[in-house]
Amino acid sequence: MLQISFWVLLVVLCNISNGQADEFGKYSSASIARSNKALKAWIDYAERDDRFLLYDQETKILSLRHGKAVLRRCLVKYDTIDEMFKVKTFLLHHLRRFRPLKSFVDIDLGPYDWEERLVRSAPVDGALYFKSGLILSHSPFWVQPGSSSLLLSLVDFRALFNSCVLGLPLVILPVDWRSRG
Repeated sequence: MLQISFWVLLVVLCNISNGQADEFGKYSSASIARSNKALKAWIDYAERDDRFLLYDQETKILSLRHGKAVLRRCLVKYDTIDEMFKVKTFLLHHLRRFRPLKSFVDIDLGPYDWEERLVRSAPVDGALYFKSGLILSHSPFWVQPGSSSLLLSLVDFRALFNSCVLGLPLVILPVDWRSRG
């Protein structure tokens, strides 16, 4: 009886260890390398005294950061970024849809209402276009089949539109980046 229970225990231990190996083996070396590259880029930008965007695909939060400080956190409503998208990209263009010219607009804001001016100057149907082809917007007009895009709430998009300057880096943390490597 003791010998049978020993063999049963041995078989159970072997199956448990094989199951854990399968769990750790499901992450390929390419995905681990991608996670490490994203973490390295995040650390590099956090050490600088400059602004950057950080998108965590797991929590679906896009944050505007300056060094280690978080300036704004935005919840992403819709995400079409695939698993092996580039880790780091840069802002190329502020896109605007055609709109009629409004002349002689009276802005009744004081001289120190800079944040309100930024919000009002951002177009509702605008977008931010990044070097890797990623489009960041509020409007579903910019979402095309097969393209990579992020959709934010209107308030968050308006706040980010003019805050993001050309050349601003975006670091994308992959799903399950906390459990890899």
